[in-house]
Amino acid sequence: MMNENPFPLHKFNVVELRAIFKNLSLDDIVQLSFTSDDIRNALGEVSLPISAVEIFYSPRKSSIKLKSEKGDILWTDRYPNTPMTFVGEIKIGRISLKCMKSGDGFHTRLTDIGQGNAAISELALDLSIVPDSRIVCSQFTAFTSIERLAVHESIRDEDAEKAFALNFGWIMKNLKPKEIYIGVEIMEPVLTKRRGRFDIHEMPRRFEQIFDLDHICVKYSEWITEKDFFNLNVKTAILMNSSLSETSINKFIKKWLESDFDRLNWMEVKLPDRNFQQEEILEGLDVEDDTYRLENTRCSCPFRRFETVESVPFEFPTASKKVTRDSDSTIATISIIRDTFFFHVRNDGPVTPPVPPPPPEQPEQLAQFEQGVVERIMRRDPDEDGREPDEDEFQENERNDPMAFFHRHQAIRRLQRRRNQQN
Repeated sequence: MMNENPFPLHKFNVVELRAIFKNLSLDDIVQLSFTSDDIRNALGEVSLPISAVEIFYSPRKSSIKLKSEKGDILWTDRYPNTPMTFVGEIKIGRISLKCMKSGDGFHTRLTDIGQGNAAISELALDLSIVPDSRIVCSQFTAFTSIERLAVHESIRDEDAEKAFALNFGWIMKNLKPKEIYIGVEIMEPVLTKRRGRFDIHEMPRRFEQIFDLDHICVKYSEWITEKDFFNLNVKTAILMNSSLSETSINKFIKKWLESDFDRLNWMEVKLPDRNFQQEEILEGLDVEDDTYRLENTRCSCPFRRFETVESVPFEFPTASKKVTRDSDSTIATISIIRDTFFFHVRNDGPVTPPVPPPPPEQPEQLAQFEQGVVERIMRRDPDEDGREPDEDEFQENERNDPMAFFHRHQAIRRLQRRRNQQN
């Protein structure tokens, strides 16, 4: 039955509103904002529990995703080809935006991104639809921080590339991201002197401002020299299409072993057109077989990610090696897989679960299994192919049962003792 004496939401004070909003989803709160000016003003007095904000600019659609413990909502600047209902209008100055709702979230024809005292978990720019990256990035300078800045390009646009290169210093200074993905290769003219004459030619643009960030991933890292490589002050570095040599990497490992640098967690270098020579990388190093993969089935580095915010796990190969720093006994894993070099020092995220231990012993079941093996060997019963049992039997049963392996050999030893006594 409907309450005959409803109490208007805007009549509650801030403390009461916070208690109410704890039981509402973000979807409910957004829809409430369209009901009346009083309720909208009441919502403005309460700090909503937003845990993350993800903003994407892409050719298909730009979007804002808000995340909280009570659910997520998605806001896009285009109407989807799905059934929608009218929610209300948003007024920004003289602009009036019609807001629609579908099963995917909320939608308008144009997204206006306001500013606020909050952190953005990711800001992704596709330069093919963002001709002036500075204008776009200037909308986010009032946020407390940009956790991750991702720049890529689905369709080549040289003008947008030049604008990004020109304003990169301003973007880094004002947004201060902790993590960056640069997925574009930008060439710029440089002047060099050869044999008494000056030549103008193009070289990859350098992005030196990223060397002190927490996490970097560079899709085209040819411009990163050996000197840059040695002086990276990062936790995670993924350098793709690199021009670094085996000698440079060997020097890097030796430099790390002699240093007290404790910031690095993960280093990854990928060549564009050839494989690494492992012998040259490990030359002069005191290496041992690595045991990390025995305790962790996969790499637990949460910042091993590329164009998207999703992390990509890494499985250490059996041939991985490890080196130990004398000064503090810090261990680093070295893995070389064809064209990629991996250097893993420590985990900076949730560690993947170790391989589960074998099930607890079941004495009665094991005793029955053991007795059956002994009796079959003693009787020398042939199998379906007519072969008599020997020491190669039961291998299939033992692959997932180490106790079966142990008891089979016990049975074989008993049989051998019995035969020796009979002889």
